[in-house]
Parts: sequence; structure tokens; C-alpha cells
Amino acid sequence: MRFVPVPGVGVLFSVWETRVQDYAVFCEATGRAWTKPSFDQGPMHPVINVNWDDARLFCEWLTAKERQEKRLTDKQKYRLPTDQEWSAAVGLGPERGKTPEARMKSSIVWPWGAYWPPLSGDGNFAPELKADDVANTAPVGSFKPNAYGLYDLAGNVWEWCGEWYSEARVSMALRGGSFNDSQPAYLLAAYRFNATVNLVSEDIGFRVVLETLE
Repeated sequence: MRFVPVPGVGVLFSVWETRVQDYAVFCEATGRAWTKPSFDQGPMHPVINVNWDDARLFCEWLTAKERQEKRLTDKQKYRLPTDQEWSAAVGLGPERGKTPEARMKSSIVWPWGAYWPPLSGDGNFAPELKADDVANTAPVGSFKPNAYGLYDLAGNVWEWCGEWYSEARVSMALRGGSFNDSQPAYLLAAYRFNATVNLVSEDIGFRVVLETLE
């Protein structure tokens, strides 16, 4: 994986969503079960059919592995991004509200810009948008990155975040839309989807960040 800084936050972001080849090593090392999707994927496709705990445990495993290998210090760790870190990564300004639900606003801007519909190269979306010729997931990095060098913040797969969606604490926030989505509202940079921690879906994956503790 490759990581880059994002202005305004104290973590490094993976430029890609976690790939099949990354997650396969985790499953082999830990014996964790993983349901393969109904369509073919290559090693560079984003991993899917992973719930929130799968994503969290991947981060914990990778942290322990790389600390043991001396690739990380004991003050560094991998984890899921917070909702506000994800907002910074997609280029949104400061947002008000205590929760992802409260911070969701109606600003009409998408991860690729202030126009609709998306154009060729903007991302992997539902076929009716005619912005790409990919039926399901696409290999990570197939479309143009944003200004910070991050790929697939629009489309491909929804990405788990590391915090509750609302004060009710029954579901987690997800960001970014997927290859199944065509509605303008769902693909807005500020839109938050939410799901229970046990949800497994063929259009949900995750991205990790690298944090250095004080």
C-alpha cells in the first residue's frame, strides 16, 4: 500500500482502497473466513464482502505485523479513517455537527467537481451514468486521482469509516458511493451512507489510514 498526507489531518491516507491481494494475506495468516463475490475480481480490485469488524481487524493485524517487522514504531498504527478525516481527504471544508449524520449537508459538489453527471475518468459508477465501461468493481487506481493523489473517493466501493453514524450508535458511517450508484445525492462528497457493523455487501470495502500517536 502507498500512503500520502492530506492537509488538515494528522494521518496518512492509503491512496487506494484495500485490495483483494492485501486482504488475502490477512485471511491466510489469520484463518479468517471471507466470502468471495458473485463476479470475478483480480488481485488489484478493492476487497468487498467485508463487514466493519473485518476491516477493523485487518488494521489491527497489519499494525501488529509491521511493528514486529520493525516497519512501524510502537507509536504508529493502521486504522479506519474518521468521518471528518474522510471529508478532508475528499476536499470538503470544515463541517459542523457532532456526528456524521449531523455533518451531512446539501452542498452541491461531488468528489470530481461541481458538475453532474460525471464524465469519463471521474470514477466507477452504475452503467446508466455511462461514465465508464466497468460492470462491477474496477482495479484500484483505474480512474484519475484527486488533488491529494487519492483514488476512488467517488464510486467503486463504499468505504467503512471508524465511527458511529449517529448518536443512536446502531450503525457506522460509510463514504464515497459505489459501482452500483447513479443517484446524484448518493454520490455527493458530503453524503453519508450507514450500515450495521455486520453488513456484508458486494459494494462495500474500506480504506486505511496510518496514524502516528503522540
